[in-house]
Amino acid sequence: RIFPALTVADVPVGGMAIPLAATALSERANAIESSPVTFTHGDRSWTATLRDVGVMVDEREALARAVGYGRESSAFHRLRAVTALARSGEQLALPIALDHQQLNRWFDEIDRGLGTPPRDAAVEIQGSNVVIVPEVDGEVVDRDLARAELESELLKLRPIEAELPIQTKIASVRA
Repeated sequence: RIFPALTVADVPVGGMAIPLAATALSERANAIESSPVTFTHGDRSWTATLRDVGVMVDEREALARAVGYGRESSAFHRLRAVTALARSGEQLALPIALDHQQLNRWFDEIDRGLGTPPRDAAVEIQGSNVVIVPEVDGEVVDRDLARAELESELLKLRPIEAELPIQTKIASVRA
Protein backbone atom coordinates (compact mmCIF):
# COMPACT_ATOMS: atom_id res chain seq x y z
CA ARG A 1 0.00 0.00 0.00
CA ILE A 2 0.90 3.65 -0.46
CA PHE A 3 1.39 5.56 2.79
CA PRO A 4 -1.74 7.53 3.85
CA ALA A 5 -2.13 11.25 3.12
CA LEU A 6 0.06 11.12 0.00
CA THR A 7 -0.96 12.91 -3.20
CA VAL A 8 0.77 12.81 -6.57
CA ALA A 9 -0.03 16.08 -8.34
CA ASP A 10 -3.81 16.18 -7.92
CA VAL A 11 -4.32 12.42 -7.48
CA PRO A 12 -4.86 11.32 -3.85
CA VAL A 13 -3.10 7.95 -3.77
CA GLY A 14 -2.60 7.75 -0.01
CA GLY A 15 -3.75 4.44 1.45
CA MET A 16 -4.36 2.88 -1.97
CA ALA A 17 -3.18 -0.56 -2.94
CA ILE A 18 -0.32 -0.25 -5.42
CA PRO A 19 -2.28 -1.63 -8.43
CA LEU A 20 -5.14 0.78 -7.72
CA ALA A 21 -2.71 3.71 -7.41
CA ALA A 22 -1.07 2.64 -10.69
CA THR A 23 -4.44 2.71 -12.42
CA ALA A 24 -5.35 6.12 -10.97
CA LEU A 25 -2.02 7.63 -12.02
CA SER A 26 -2.23 6.07 -15.48
CA GLU A 27 -5.73 7.48 -15.99
CA ARG A 28 -4.62 10.94 -14.86
CA ALA A 29 -1.53 10.81 -17.10
CA ASN A 30 -3.71 9.88 -20.07
CA ALA A 31 -6.15 12.70 -19.25
CA ILE A 32 -3.32 15.24 -19.09
CA GLU A 33 -1.69 14.04 -22.32
CA SER A 34 -5.09 14.08 -24.06
CA SER A 35 -5.85 17.64 -22.93
CA PRO A 36 -5.91 20.29 -25.63
CA VAL A 37 -3.42 23.08 -26.08
CA THR A 38 -4.75 25.99 -28.13
CA PHE A 39 -2.82 29.00 -29.32
CA THR A 40 -4.71 31.88 -30.93
CA HIS A 41 -3.54 34.80 -33.05
CA GLY A 42 -6.13 37.23 -34.27
CA ASP A 43 -9.08 35.23 -35.58
CA ARG A 44 -7.03 32.06 -36.12
CA SER A 45 -6.34 29.27 -33.67
CA TRP A 46 -4.27 26.09 -33.60
CA THR A 47 -5.21 23.17 -31.35
CA ALA A 48 -3.49 19.88 -30.63
CA THR A 49 -3.35 17.48 -27.72
CA LEU A 50 -0.50 17.82 -25.28
CA ARG A 51 0.61 14.34 -26.41
CA ASP A 52 0.76 15.55 -30.04
CA VAL A 53 3.05 18.44 -29.12
CA GLY A 54 5.44 16.22 -27.17
CA VAL A 55 4.19 16.21 -23.57
CA MET A 56 4.83 12.91 -21.81
CA VAL A 57 3.72 12.08 -18.26
CA ASP A 58 5.80 9.39 -16.57
CA GLU A 59 3.18 7.68 -14.42
CA ARG A 60 5.52 4.76 -13.69
CA GLU A 61 8.08 7.08 -12.12
CA ALA A 62 5.28 8.82 -10.20
CA LEU A 63 4.12 5.47 -8.85
CA ALA A 64 7.69 4.49 -7.91
CA ARG A 65 8.11 7.75 -5.99
CA ALA A 66 4.78 7.25 -4.22
CA VAL A 67 5.59 3.64 -3.29
CA GLY A 68 9.07 4.63 -2.12
CA TYR A 69 7.89 7.57 -0.04
CA GLY A 70 8.40 6.74 3.64
CA ARG A 71 10.43 3.68 2.68
CA GLU A 72 13.75 5.43 2.13
CA SER A 73 16.94 3.59 3.09
CA SER A 74 17.95 6.22 5.65
CA ALA A 75 16.14 6.13 9.00
CA PHE A 76 16.33 9.94 9.13
CA HIS A 77 14.62 10.29 5.73
CA ARG A 78 11.93 7.76 6.71
CA LEU A 79 11.23 9.67 9.92
CA ARG A 80 11.09 12.98 8.04
CA ALA A 81 8.67 11.52 5.47
CA VAL A 82 6.35 9.98 8.07
CA THR A 83 6.38 13.22 10.08
CA ALA A 84 5.42 15.23 6.99
CA LEU A 85 2.58 12.80 6.26
CA ALA A 86 1.32 13.01 9.83
CA ARG A 87 1.39 16.82 9.91
CA SER A 88 -0.41 17.76 6.73
CA GLY A 89 0.06 15.05 4.18
CA GLU A 90 2.56 15.21 1.36
CA GLN A 91 2.22 16.14 -2.27
CA LEU A 92 4.61 14.74 -4.86
CA ALA A 93 5.14 16.18 -8.32
CA LEU A 94 3.99 14.32 -11.39
CA PRO A 95 7.01 13.81 -13.66
CA ILE A 96 6.29 15.50 -17.00
CA ALA A 97 8.68 15.79 -19.93
CA LEU A 98 8.46 17.85 -23.10
CA ASP A 99 9.93 16.68 -26.40
CA HIS A 100 11.22 19.96 -27.85
CA GLN A 101 11.70 18.49 -31.33
CA GLN A 102 8.09 17.36 -31.50
CA LEU A 103 6.93 20.75 -30.20
CA ASN A 104 9.05 22.50 -32.84
CA ARG A 105 7.41 20.40 -35.57
CA TRP A 106 4.02 21.70 -34.38
CA PHE A 107 5.39 25.24 -34.36
CA ASP A 108 6.60 24.66 -37.95
CA GLU A 109 3.00 23.83 -38.92
CA ILE A 110 1.79 26.99 -37.22
CA ASP A 111 4.47 29.03 -39.00
CA ARG A 112 3.10 27.77 -42.32
CA GLY A 113 -0.44 28.60 -41.17
CA LEU A 114 0.53 32.17 -40.37
CA GLY A 115 0.93 32.61 -44.14
CA THR A 116 3.82 35.05 -44.15
CA PRO A 117 7.03 33.06 -44.21
CA PRO A 118 10.24 35.03 -44.55
CA ARG A 119 11.92 34.87 -47.96
CA ASP A 120 15.45 35.95 -48.79
CA ALA A 121 16.14 38.24 -51.69
CA ALA A 122 17.22 36.40 -54.82
CA VAL A 123 18.44 36.90 -58.33
CA GLU A 124 16.37 35.21 -61.01
CA ILE A 125 16.72 34.90 -64.72
CA GLN A 126 13.41 35.43 -66.45
CA GLY A 127 13.88 34.87 -70.16
CA SER A 128 16.75 37.16 -71.13
CA ASN A 129 16.35 39.45 -68.12
CA VAL A 130 18.05 39.29 -64.75
CA VAL A 131 15.56 40.22 -62.04
CA ILE A 132 16.20 40.95 -58.39
CA VAL A 133 13.42 39.46 -56.28
CA PRO A 134 13.18 41.50 -53.05
CA GLU A 135 13.22 39.95 -49.62
CA VAL A 136 10.11 39.49 -47.56
CA ASP A 137 10.16 39.61 -43.78
CA GLY A 138 7.77 37.14 -42.22
CA GLU A 139 5.90 36.27 -39.05
CA VAL A 140 6.82 33.13 -37.14
CA VAL A 141 6.09 31.66 -33.72
CA ASP A 142 8.28 33.13 -31.00
CA ARG A 143 9.31 29.67 -29.91
CA ASP A 144 11.02 30.65 -26.68
CA LEU A 145 7.98 32.57 -25.41
CA ALA A 146 5.50 29.93 -26.65
CA ARG A 147 7.51 27.13 -25.03
CA ALA A 148 7.76 29.08 -21.76
CA GLU A 149 3.98 29.71 -21.82
CA LEU A 150 3.30 26.02 -22.44
CA GLU A 151 5.66 24.89 -19.68
CA SER A 152 4.20 27.41 -17.23
CA GLU A 153 0.62 26.37 -17.98
CA LEU A 154 1.51 22.66 -17.73
CA LEU A 155 2.06 23.17 -14.01
CA LYS A 156 -1.68 23.85 -13.63
CA LEU A 157 -2.56 20.40 -15.04
CA ARG A 158 -5.47 21.61 -17.14
CA PRO A 159 -6.18 22.41 -20.81
CA ILE A 160 -4.08 25.26 -22.14
CA GLU A 161 -5.37 28.29 -24.01
CA ALA A 162 -3.02 31.15 -24.75
CA GLU A 163 -2.30 33.93 -27.19
CA LEU A 164 0.31 32.83 -29.72
CA PRO A 165 3.48 34.84 -29.29
CA ILE A 166 4.84 35.75 -32.70
CA GLN A 167 7.91 37.58 -33.90
CA THR A 168 8.98 39.12 -37.15
CA LYS A 169 11.68 37.09 -38.80
CA ILE A 170 13.93 39.30 -40.88
CA ALA A 171 15.08 37.84 -44.18
CA SER A 172 18.80 37.17 -44.00
CA VAL A 173 19.57 38.15 -47.61
CA ARG A 174 18.41 41.66 -48.43
CA ALA A 175 18.19 43.34 -51.85
